[in-house]
Amino acid sequence: MRRVRVAALLAVAAVAVTAVVATRDDGGPSVAEAADEVVARGVPGVLVRMREDDNVTELGRGGATAGERFRVGSVTKAFVAALALMLADAGVLTLDDPVSRHVPGLLRDGDRVTVRDLLGHTAGL
Repeated sequence: MRRVRVAALLAVAAVAVTAVVATRDDGGPSVAEAADEVVARGVPGVLVRMREDDNVTELGRGGATAGERFRVGSVTKAFVAALALMLADAGVLTLDDPVSRHVPGLLRDGDRVTVRDLLGHTAGL
């Protein structure tokens, strides 16, 4: 059972990374194609929600329906950290970037708080 959970978590993380990459028009698979592939490999459902300014796109595949609400609790911390580290490895961001560089206006002290601070839970939020 533990292997199934780990595989499902990795698959969801792969979709999240694909969603970020696909929005950059780099010729990779579309978000819908990536979600379909993950479901075809055995993940029961995939939800993707992307927001750029006021434009929100939602996609549901498998047993998941776009617009559904569900509780995920603390599980998201691991996904966000894995995605941030993959983006850092790809050179899209660095861990020492201020948060305001990527999400202006999100935090009052966004010029002082870094991505590393957020991931290490040392930002004082």
